[in-house]
Amino acid sequence: MTRRREHPFEKDKNIPYLQDFLDTLSEVTIGHVRNKLYYANDYFRTNFNKGILEVSSQDMLHFFKKYVDPLDIKKTSKRKWRHELASYYKYVQNYKKDIENEEFKIPIPSSKIFDFTGTMYSLEDFEQESQLLSIDIIKTILNFVYFTRPERVFIALVLIITSGARISEVLNIELKNLDLQNRWFSVVVKSRKTDKRQGVYFFPAFLVPILEHYIKALKIEYSEPIYLFQSENSHLVSKTIEAHLREVKKALGLKAKVNPHAYRDFLNTRRYELGCRSPFLEFLLNQSVKGVNPSSYMKKYKYRIKLRNKYDEYNPFTVDILPKVQL
Repeated sequence: MTRRREHPFEKDKNIPYLQDFLDTLSEVTIGHVRNKLYYANDYFRTNFNKGILEVSSQDMLHFFKKYVDPLDIKKTSKRKWRHELASYYKYVQNYKKDIENEEFKIPIPSSKIFDFTGTMYSLEDFEQESQLLSIDIIKTILNFVYFTRPERVFIALVLIITSGARISEVLNIELKNLDLQNRWFSVVVKSRKTDKRQGVYFFPAFLVPILEHYIKALKIEYSEPIYLFQSENSHLVSKTIEAHLREVKKALGLKAKVNPHAYRDFLNTRRYELGCRSPFLEFLLNQSVKGVNPSSYMKKYKYRIKLRNKYDEYNPFTVDILPKVQL
C-alpha cells in the first residue's frame, strides 16, 4: 500500500483562525484557499521570520512582487491570491471584534492587498499612505479647508464625508431634491452596479444651519439656482475637489489616503464598528442587498424616516469635526 504523500505545510499550525475561516467557504474552494494561505505563511516565516498576521505592508508587497507576480499563471489566478488573503484578513478582524470582543488592527487593511502589484504599486507609494484615516485627521482637514479654500469646496467636502455619497453624486445635488427639514437629499446613484436609479443620502443636524446660510447666499447670487454647487464661471467638478485634497494632503504632511472615496470607506467601517449590520449598512450607502432594491425600499416616507434614524444611531461624527464656522 502506497503511503499518502504528506503536504509540506500539513503540520503547520501557525495560521491563526485558519479552520474557522475555511469553515465559511464552500467545499470546492477550501483546498485552493488553504494552499495559498500555507504558501504565503511559509514565505513570511522563511524570509521575514514572521507569521501571516505579523507582516508589514513592506513584507506583503515583497511577497507579491517577488513570489506571486513572477509565477507563470493567469492574471485571474494571481488576483485570487489577493482576494483570498484579503478575505482571510477581513475574517480575522471581524472574528476578533464580534466573537472575542477585542479591537484587533490588521497591520494591512484588506483593501490594500489589491494594490500590491508589481507594476501599479511601489513601496514608496505605500509608505506615503501608511497612516489610517481617522476622525482627528478628518477634523484637521476640514479646519484647513475651511480657512484656505472656497466655501462651496468646504461644504461639498463635509457632505461627502458625513453622508457617504460619492463625489459625483454630491456635486450634482439639485436644490429641489435637498430636504433640509428631513436631512436628506436624493440623487441618481453613480454606480456601474445600478441602472441609474434614485438613491437617498442623509446628513447630520449640525450641518443644516450651514447649508441654510449657504443656500440663502446662493439664491441672492442666482435668482433661480438649480444645483447646490451652481456657478456661472465654473461648475464644481470632481477633479477640482480631488486637486484641492491633494494640495491639502501635501500642505498638512498627511500620509493617509484622503481621496473622496476614502471617506466613504471610512464611514462604512466606522458604522460597522458601532454595530450597524446588513441590510442597513448597505442601504445607507445606497448599495443593493440580495432580494431587496434600496430604491424601492426608500420610496415610502416611513422607511426613509426609519433609515434616517439608523443614520443617526450609527453616525460617528459630531459637530466637533467642524471648525468654528462663522455664519
